[in-house]
Amino acid sequence: MPTQIKIDTNAEAIMARLRAAPPRMVAAIASALDLQNQLSVGIIDRERLSQRGPTTLGVVTNRLRGSIRASKAVANGTAITSAIGSNVVYAAVHEYGIDAMVTVREHTRKNPHAGKPGSAAVVTLDRKGHIIRRAARPPAPATVTIRAHQMHMKLPARAYIRGVLEQRAPQYSLAISDAIRATWEGAN
Repeated sequence: MPTQIKIDTNAEAIMARLRAAPPRMVAAIASALDLQNQLSVGIIDRERLSQRGPTTLGVVTNRLRGSIRASKAVANGTAITSAIGSNVVYAAVHEYGIDAMVTVREHTRKNPHAGKPGSAAVVTLDRKGHIIRRAARPPAPATVTIRAHQMHMKLPARAYIRGVLEQRAPQYSLAISDAIRATWEGAN
């Protein structure tokens, strides 16, 4: 769900008087959005993805933090679209949370028992229970293959992007209102 930003009443009155915003005004609003988005990305990186806590993620591999980007504001007539997001697959899971069954693909992992001596010998017995052959247990392999399987995944929503946008909504409103006023006053 996109975050809604409300402009103050003075700017709303100015916008109401305009049937079609002049291109300069649309460009000024887009520029203000671009600046605010860059400031928001910095706060997301610094406060939501670099610290540990119940509403933050903390850096594990730096992949998600390095992937957060703000798209350049795009004007289509008087509508202006802008976004902040990530191209990392698991970004949405952390942003919105999940409570569902998921499929885990087959993968390999490091064997925690690799290199340790076997705890028992391998014994071969005949039908009467007499030992035919005794051999040391072979060493554990360095990696093991985990077959594909289903598992229940439950992660809370962290809202590391939405939370910052909601927190900064007043700054967005002020920047947009200032851009409208500056353009309007410069036109008269």
